Amino acid sequence: MPKNRLKTGLSSVNNGPAVCRICHGSELSSPTKGEPLLSLCKCRGTMGLFHPSCLETWLSISNTDKCEICHYQFATERHPKCVTQFIKSPGSPLVMRNMITDFMCFLILTPLAILSIWLCISGALYYGNYSATAVEVSGLICLATFLLLTYFIWLLVTLRYHCQIYYSWQEKNQNVKVHFVRKFAPSSPFLPSSEILSSNSVGHDVNNNFIYSALALQNSV
Repeated sequence: MPKNRLKTGLSSVNNGPAVCRICHGSELSSPTKGEPLLSLCKCRGTMGLFHPSCLETWLSISNTDKCEICHYQFATERHPKCVTQFIKSPGSPLVMRNMITDFMCFLILTPLAILSIWLCISGALYYGNYSATAVEVSGLICLATFLLLTYFIWLLVTLRYHCQIYYSWQEKNQNVKVHFVRKFAPSSPFLPSSEILSSNSVGHDVNNNFIYSALALQNSV
């Protein structure tokens, strides 16, 4: 192997940039400036570095507590999001449209149902006091009962549908807090050569003897 080529390869490995595996940003260009890069799982090299906020966001979106590469189990604490967050961002335009439609129907049907039932009851009382026939009274009472049952059945079915949508959304959208052990936090925008040379990713073993031989050859030059 040519000496110049060996030196170039080792230099590129030693100067590998430390970036977050999720957002591909460094400590200076992370979503929160100055947030450290931490090694929180069994992955090695640049594949094992995360911003804590990026990891928590990814675990919340993917609805998992494990690394998808090394399957390391993170110690997490999950808190379901509240109803107001669901109303602001239900996750689907169809769900938002259904909520708006049902809410408008509720605003319209509720006063109409109350007014109709009140008129039926008032009419039944009137005919009961000033008329000897009971047909009108029984008819109005049956109509008021039918309207009341219809309204409550619609209301219960609608609430049940939206509760199911909310619980399903809540399972997939949670505030995740990761309790981690700080293994590695580089203070410079480059990884130490020992961290990168140990392994490039999980599942790809590095030939340590070759690396040590290459380093020895470089030092002897």
